[in-house]
Amino acid sequence: MALKSAIISAKCLTHLDIGECLLDVDGTKVLFKALKDNCPLLKELHIPANDIEGSKKMTKTILAGLANKEHLELVNFMENEIDKDV
Repeated sequence: MALKSAIISAKCLTHLDIGECLLDVDGTKVLFKALKDNCPLLKELHIPANDIEGSKKMTKTILAGLANKEHLELVNFMENEIDKDV
């Protein structure tokens, strides 16, 4: 997947906006697994209006992908179905 390769190679990425890109469950898993060990300078992540339907397992994958982001200030998941009860 091109998105995974881009994230892995983007060492200085601070802002990522992939809104309205039809990111589905599989794409979401790939995205957050790639973010987990990459993009340490990420400040803002915008993924609104995709096809993300988050179960508790998906929510845990998302949180694990963002857990080590010391500079993260904003995450935009508007218009997605993310389970907030983890």
